[in-house]
Amino acid sequence: MVQKEKEVTLITGASSGIGLQLAHECAKHKQDLILVARSKEVLKKVKMTIERSYDSMVEIFECDLTKPRAVEMLYKKIEKKDLKVTNLINNAGFGSSGKFQKLDIKKEVQMINLNCSAVVEMTHTFLPQIIKNKGRILNIASTAAFQPIPFMSVYAATKSFVLSFSKGLHSELKEQEVSVTALCPGATKTNFDKVANMSKSSLFSNPGVMSAEEVAKIGYESMMERKSHVVCGTQNKVGAWFTRLVPISTSASIAKKIIGKK
Repeated sequence: MVQKEKEVTLITGASSGIGLQLAHECAKHKQDLILVARSKEVLKKVKMTIERSYDSMVEIFECDLTKPRAVEMLYKKIEKKDLKVTNLINNAGFGSSGKFQKLDIKKEVQMINLNCSAVVEMTHTFLPQIIKNKGRILNIASTAAFQPIPFMSVYAATKSFVLSFSKGLHSELKEQEVSVTALCPGATKTNFDKVANMSKSSLFSNPGVMSAEEVAKIGYESMMERKSHVVCGTQNKVGAWFTRLVPISTSASIAKKIIGKK
């Protein structure tokens, strides 16, 4: 059972990738966890591993955040267990790539719902508890947030939304001692490239590609330090800085060549 005197961190998309590593990072620092993902069986294994490895208790909830009323139902289940959230990590999300007119529009709308709407709804739903506990919110954005990206137009737009939303809310909640941090990783060694149909992209064969563990460590530290946003890795920081120096059309053209879709 989660201990009420300890910080309790809720993480969505916690069964793999950056979300899973963030769960390990939080547990390593003695935070109790509420883990959310679509697969209960995978979450059971994660719970077992974390509780055996760290001084951390874990509660798990199966939930598909793309479904109608999913956040509302999740909140009721968490409330029923009398759990109070200190920190919220909105990690659940996915990407896609290809010519827009050939993409499955249902999947694109689903991506908008998960990457944007679920982040907003989760934040709004749990914010009263986070304010009461003077906690923190970590939203997973991307270096894709800093410029339009042809062949990933919808994904990049969702991450631009997350970055803007996070920075605005960070300023808004300062007086209430709540921070909102946007984590902006570049290409990362997860299953993202397979889901987004980008396994052959040069982005993921670059020697500068970071591991999920590295990104999670930066994310955890930035959340705890209450930063407004952070770009992961020197190479990605240079890239994000470069987009501010050139016209948007130029950065979009460069991104188009990097993605390399035809």
